[in-house]
Amino acid sequence: MSKITIDDLELAGKRVILRVDFNVPLSDGRVTDDTRIRKALPTIKAILKKGGMPVIISHIGRPKGKVVPELSLAPVASHLEKLTGYPVSFISDYPDRDIKFRKESILLLENIRFHPGEEANNDGFAEKLSRLGDSYINDAFGVIHRKHASVVALPKLFERPAAGYLLIEELKNLSYLVSTPKHPFLAIIGGAKVSSKIGAINSLLDKSDTVFIGGLMACAFFRALGVDVGKTPVDEKSVELASDIIRQEENFEEKLLLPVDSVVSSEKPEIAEPITANWDSTPRDAVIYDIGPSTVGMLSSEISRANTIFANGPVGIAEIDKFSIGTREILLAMAERTKEGAFTVIAGGDTLAAMNRFGIPEGSFSHISTGGGASLEFIGGAKLPGLEVLAER
Repeated sequence: MSKITIDDLELAGKRVILRVDFNVPLSDGRVTDDTRIRKALPTIKAILKKGGMPVIISHIGRPKGKVVPELSLAPVASHLEKLTGYPVSFISDYPDRDIKFRKESILLLENIRFHPGEEANNDGFAEKLSRLGDSYINDAFGVIHRKHASVVALPKLFERPAAGYLLIEELKNLSYLVSTPKHPFLAIIGGAKVSSKIGAINSLLDKSDTVFIGGLMACAFFRALGVDVGKTPVDEKSVELASDIIRQEENFEEKLLLPVDSVVSSEKPEIAEPITANWDSTPRDAVIYDIGPSTVGMLSSEISRANTIFANGPVGIAEIDKFSIGTREILLAMAERTKEGAFTVIAGGDTLAAMNRFGIPEGSFSHISTGGGASLEFIGGAKLPGLEVLAER
């Protein structure tokens, strides 16, 4: 890796500002999925082993520069203490605070997005934050594509801002996808809006053998092809972008794979009775909630032949059992293919949540990316602002 990493830094006796992504789900004041916290533990423990004191910065949710008690990182502090075995001090009155070095201690700052200067990438706010540490490490791949103060403006104020172990791992595995993937290479893209994934879709159409589009995005493509999707809500901008992709891709019918059937209902998903329908005969009063059994079979067959598989986003409403079958079967098929030697990557918070909900072990895939949007930006060839500012070797 061309960037300075944690291994290049002398940290003894230093306060080390560590940007992580602890954007984890909470319920009744407890962490319900600690995957992202555990992913950061190697870097946290390395700082402590090197004699440094981690001063951890993170966010939860989108409080939009205001204090939202439900989005406090306080529950994360107690959970982190259990995971590390080190005392964790929770700091809410910052950045106007003097922080002294304490050996074998961890500091966790309150939700950085409670401060309006964070998402504004405010230089003054970053300067105040810089007084809280002597070194800077970014281990938050999930926000590496964000132009936020703790990701961009803050590291610029340190002589050798470095990458943590999770960031290194993410870049290594995602680089394989865009540089030397073993073919056949299958990409599975779900979710809602084409606009947030347009760069990655174009890049994957160029680099992979097949791109399957599921979720609401598939509806945008069908609308672009003149197929009625009933009352399924579709973002008009996504339809326009889907039309552009279809028009520009010469081998559209060969490379872009769309569902052949779906699970629909005219009722709200919580009370709906699932009905299977072909995509070209969706009832006019129905909403599409999942891919159908024929599509699951078709995609499972594609997965069984692929040597490299990348999946980002669920293909249905994964949090509701009757509309989660498509997402579950895809993940199980990928897990089975991993055992057979394929290189598999799943990405995105919703995909990760689905994996945990279905009880699929983390080790079932070659790599689990903690950044859905960031992974797509990277695959799409975009520059990642938080990576650009880290020091070169």
